[in-house]
Amino acid sequence: MGLAQRLLWLLTVAWGSAIPWMSTRPPLIDLPQHAGQIALLSDYFSASFHWISLVSPNFFTPYLTTYGLIFILHQIFSITIAIKIILSLCFLSFVGMCFGLRKELNSNPQLDWLFLIGYFGYAWTWGFISFLIATPISLLAIWTYLRFLRSKHFSSGLLVTFIGSLLLISHGLMFGCFFMICSLMLVQDWRFNGFRLEKLMPLLFLIFFGVMIAFATSYAQTNLASDGVELLLFIWNYDLILRLKEFLTYPFDQSLRNGIPLAMVILVIPFLLKLRFCSYKSPAFIPFIVLVTIFFLGPTFALKTQYLYQRFAIFLFPFFAFLFIAIESQRKFTCLERFLSLAAKVLLIGCIWFQFWTYSLEARSFSKESAPFEAMIKVMNPHERALYLPINAESDAQNRDNIYLHYGQWYQAEKGGFVDFNFAWFPVVIMRFNQNESSPIKLGFEWEPIKFDWQKNNGELFKYFIIKSKKEIDPADLFKGAACIPTRIFFEQEWQLFEKSNCQDMLSTK
Repeated sequence: MGLAQRLLWLLTVAWGSAIPWMSTRPPLIDLPQHAGQIALLSDYFSASFHWISLVSPNFFTPYLTTYGLIFILHQIFSITIAIKIILSLCFLSFVGMCFGLRKELNSNPQLDWLFLIGYFGYAWTWGFISFLIATPISLLAIWTYLRFLRSKHFSSGLLVTFIGSLLLISHGLMFGCFFMICSLMLVQDWRFNGFRLEKLMPLLFLIFFGVMIAFATSYAQTNLASDGVELLLFIWNYDLILRLKEFLTYPFDQSLRNGIPLAMVILVIPFLLKLRFCSYKSPAFIPFIVLVTIFFLGPTFALKTQYLYQRFAIFLFPFFAFLFIAIESQRKFTCLERFLSLAAKVLLIGCIWFQFWTYSLEARSFSKESAPFEAMIKVMNPHERALYLPINAESDAQNRDNIYLHYGQWYQAEKGGFVDFNFAWFPVVIMRFNQNESSPIKLGFEWEPIKFDWQKNNGELFKYFIIKSKKEIDPADLFKGAACIPTRIFFEQEWQLFEKSNCQDMLSTK
């Protein structure tokens, strides 16, 4: 990669790191829930925590790294700024570790552009922030283990163990991916260099450490509410053609729009550049083999985790780039071949800029679209319990479904309230419902909020009712069964806010 192309690459990396800052709040589906978790944790350590009887900290969460990093930054910055900093640093770390692993694998630097594709895809759209944070850690762990296999130094083995342990408390799925890749690298090394037990020791220790954490987590969560989902429930919903489409599309988006042609163009570019595959003795093939295995054989739901294989699309283009060796052909290229090579590079850069431009425009449009919500939470008093009803959770600005599925949680994150439906049901989060003080809003409510029933869902618990709907809500119909119908105190575009009425106050004003 020449100097001019390297400068363009660095500018594009800077552009990517700025994308989280282009909207008032990043339009990531699950992100508001995690922001609300951090807010609860911060308030827990204050003298005036309002929800002490409702939730308790779960320090055996497998997302401890994520919550720890954001919690520390939140002591200095607002929760939104803290998350934006983490997202930007995570993107830079992801690209940086792809770059480092590419050098270690001796793969071709002309494909460094492919490292910029994937981060803003499926996992980003869904707001799997712990998974996003774990990706550069997993790449670092793979890089460290590869160097350990080659150096055989004891200190390198300790470093593998440390980073692997950090990954284990960052995200279990990413640890599993790392373990599969490193195990295959070890087998390959044994085949060509002979068996040596010390190369196995870091992986054995990590297995032991993982088992200990699993037992400790099981014991520590006995006094917390259960989500009612079986741990060993596996769901595949297997469709080979659909998975192939997802494989090509999910590095760009959560939906299946426009991704396949773009992916096909990018995957052809190494061949237009006349690049060669690495030797079969190289470990460069292993990450891609593991990725394909996970994506095409893995379940969509397992270990209480939804959208399991889909999120690994983040690695498609980086792992594909690793397949091509750095040594370029010594033969002279014809004028046509040189033209095609230049055209391929321009096309590749154009594809990435097109994607980043699209993300940037959507982020700016989302800020305008979500502005009424910002105005709404300003009229809400702090430290109240609220129910969020995302009747229409889609975003026209993002042209995606479910963007607003958990958006009401920003009230909890910003004003210290408590919003249902709440991730406190899930065993992986940092703040969990206490065993005897859970919520009447169960798992799955967020997908069918129109079925809200005042008696069944104990509407008296809530001070506020935050509603995202394209149609004006009839309070008499929605709050049927209430002794006094909640009063609408805010209505702008698709956002409506109702406040629970006090019957005595209403009677005294008549």
